[in-house]
Amino acid sequence: MANYTQDVNKVFFFISGISFLLLLLITFLMIFFLIKYNKKRHKKAEEVKEPFWLEIIWTVIPTVLVLSMFYYGFIVFKKMRYVPPDAMEIKVTGRQWSWIFEYGNGVKTDTLYLPLNKPVKLTMKTADVIHSLYVPAFRVKEDLVSGYETYISLTPVDTGSFDLFCAEYCGDLHAYMKTKVKVLEEKDFYSIIEKKSKEKEISLSQFKKEEEIEKEEEKEEVTHIELGKRIMDENGCFACHSTDGSRIVGPSFKGLYSSKRVVVENGKEKEVIVDDEYIKESIINPSKKVVKGYDNLMSPFDLRDEEIKAIIEFIKSLK
Repeated sequence: MANYTQDVNKVFFFISGISFLLLLLITFLMIFFLIKYNKKRHKKAEEVKEPFWLEIIWTVIPTVLVLSMFYYGFIVFKKMRYVPPDAMEIKVTGRQWSWIFEYGNGVKTDTLYLPLNKPVKLTMKTADVIHSLYVPAFRVKEDLVSGYETYISLTPVDTGSFDLFCAEYCGDLHAYMKTKVKVLEEKDFYSIIEKKSKEKEISLSQFKKEEEIEKEEEKEEVTHIELGKRIMDENGCFACHSTDGSRIVGPSFKGLYSSKRVVVENGKEKEVIVDDEYIKESIINPSKKVVKGYDNLMSPFDLRDEEIKAIIEFIKSLK
């Protein structure tokens, strides 16, 4: 849970309780008046003139109830929007149809890791359409709107794994745009983020080393193929592209390299061979050449040359 989860619960039960009591009162009065003013008892219709004090009551009481709900909700809303000065910032990017979380040291993950009892600010943006980050266990939801940067402020107070969804319909695979929030002890959090940072740097340096010496036997535990797969996983590529030949939103990566594809460029069809340059261009500027039969949905990715080369090696391996 987050630091304000119980406060949100109290507001919810407060509003629900008032609504339930009003439902009972209105239902009782409907039945009461239905019986009291039944046609059998009052065969001749008469005009009923309500007393002035009754008008005051049914005006003042609803006004007080509405204002009390607003005030209670606003107090909790202010608490949810407050960002402590020592809050850790994590950048969140939503895209069709995956989440990317970037930490202060540049590490990117598709799972959101949070430190226990540490204030966090999630700075959010979308790479395409409107998305909405929703963590039911934290009682928090915030939209990601094109052209704007939104945020969520929270402090996790319980360790565990919690569901994270997109709560705004964003296209065909909206239902699959989900991941996990993992709240860890502070030392475990920094340990896993540092580990992922070292893995990435070792992988990139190893890739450069392999490129220089051009010897497969010099590979270490993390190869460039594994690095490419990890980068694609972090950036949500497998939400739209399969690795087994099945069709999702975009072309499958299986058998893609060196194959011939018909693409649409500037409204004209042309045949291309999928090589290094084509893959690189498709990552940097995906709307330039769109494979025939597929919609232009992919957003550009800002990746380093080493990362793009690793992705190409992974695609090559899917023969």
